[in-house]
Amino acid sequence: MAENVTPTRGKPVEDKANCSPFDLGVLFEELRQFSDQRKFELINNVWRPGSTFLFPKTKESGRNRRFNSSWLQDFPWLVYSRYLDGAFCLPCVLFARQCGRNSAKLDKLVKSPLTFWTTAFNRLSNHANGKCSTHNLSVIAMNNFVRVMKQEVVPVDQQLNTILQQQIAKNRTIMASLFKTVLFCGRNNIAFRGSRDEDPSNESLKGNFQALCIFE
Repeated sequence: MAENVTPTRGKPVEDKANCSPFDLGVLFEELRQFSDQRKFELINNVWRPGSTFLFPKTKESGRNRRFNSSWLQDFPWLVYSRYLDGAFCLPCVLFARQCGRNSAKLDKLVKSPLTFWTTAFNRLSNHANGKCSTHNLSVIAMNNFVRVMKQEVVPVDQQLNTILQQQIAKNRTIMASLFKTVLFCGRNNIAFRGSRDEDPSNESLKGNFQALCIFE
């Protein structure tokens, strides 16, 4: 695209054939249908302009403005789309819907690209200043997602299932011990209570059943 062309904001300004298949603007409408594997591929391969890429200019209040490549270093979560000549917050685009009650209020950088460059740095700074809880949670969610996909951590549902299975096994062991103690007392005519368990807090006065359970 020639640099003196003024594009329509938020609309395609470049032919898809000239864009990377991992340009976020090209894929934007499909993201809701992405599997976890496709999200992971996008995170790892999302297109980023090289040092020689010439960003197109747009007229803003009578002056030529363009995306500043240094913003990509200032804001690691920032992604530029050649297809739309716009910027997105990658974590929020992928995870904002599940990370905050205010996600529905987010627009630029999330539901549509940021394309007005005159005030872009201030908008980007405000998005990342810690006050946007949805952004903060989206960054954490994306980092955790990547770790899970790399199998550096076990998914939460698997962790919970493991804990549940461990608790079930522990409960079965306890129940087996109680059952064997009951059978032992019954077969040997041993009273459960004994004669000295009126004070459960006194270790020396535990009844037969309690003592056998501890022994078991």
